[in-house]
Amino acid sequence: TFITIGSGAVLDLSQHPSVAITNGMAQQVRIFTADNLPPKVASFTLDFNMGTLSITFDEVVTSLNPRAIQLQNNLASPTSSYTLQYSNLNTIVQNTATVTLGLLDVDNLEIASL
Repeated sequence: TFITIGSGAVLDLSQHPSVAITNGMAQQVRIFTADNLPPKVASFTLDFNMGTLSITFDEVVTSLNPRAIQLQNNLASPTSSYTLQYSNLNTIVQNTATVTLGLLDVDNLEIASL
């Protein structure tokens, strides 16, 4: 990985502009740490009125399979759970994925008291 930067893109405390690093003179990264950590759910909202499930992750995500999502009624010992079957990914913006819940999924989630 290499970097170029325009003249004056950065100012120091004395307001001196940075020197440009142009194409052909790009600097190579000294230390590169690849992303090797999987995304984790940071929070989620479930809105039956809007028919949506929004999941926020701790990093940017690029895809989500709604059929891999299971909701349950208890943290440690669930007595009721349901895996989405009829829902579709609506959007992903940065680290938040929004799923449009299928009508049958909404009905089944309500029946399961989730």
